[in-house]
Amino acid sequence: MSKKPLPDAAGFGSTLGDLLKARGFAPAEAPAAPAPAAAPSGATAPDPLDLAPAGKLVVRREHKGRGGKTVTVITGLPEAHLDALCKALKTQMGCGATVEAADVVLQGDQVARVLPWLTARGARQVVRGN
Repeated sequence: MSKKPLPDAAGFGSTLGDLLKARGFAPAEAPAAPAPAAAPSGATAPDPLDLAPAGKLVVRREHKGRGGKTVTVITGLPEAHLDALCKALKTQMGCGATVEAADVVLQGDQVARVLPWLTARGARQVVRGN
């Protein structure tokens, strides 16, 4: 919506803000947003994409019970960061992905591409399933 000039008392066009300022009404300042709480010094939040604390990860292909479509299932990922890992995998692999129970399910046969991605993120033991 464009700002249309409004006629003022003298007949000249001005905006509503100009008219309010001329009448002595100053716009109220918006309250400042509170600063985010800082983490204690030395303590940082764990990186959700760091897979070093994860145990054994199993990457396997499945197509049974999925209407003939092949999917890649990753099990053993830390449950606290499943959504962040799912989103990162979706973006990196360029495919659809979802979280089912404690697994991440990627659309298509992505096993060969997922294995190096997981090891680059610090996963110590990655096993290729069926």
